[in-house]
Amino acid sequence: MIHRVQESEIYQVVTTEISSALKVDEANIDPESFLIGDLGAESLDLVDLTFRMEKAFDIEIPEGQLFEGSDPPPENLKIKDVVAYLSQRLA
Repeated sequence: MIHRVQESEIYQVVTTEISSALKVDEANIDPESFLIGDLGAESLDLVDLTFRMEKAFDIEIPEGQLFEGSDPPPENLKIKDVVAYLSQRLA
């Protein structure tokens, strides 16, 4: 039986990985947090986060889909956008 990953599970993994990569307390991360503006991510961090998400969810993320060149653009990317993207990919 295939287990469909729930958004709450995705959110937890995403916040854990972001917290670890950006050295930000998980309590300071919420769905409306901007990766760049609120959490201080830089372009190299976005590359690292892409690799972390690929490993955590055992998927391949095409270059430019999750962060760089994403819609919304990286400077407007919120945690909820990352969760929505991953949820769609894992559906």
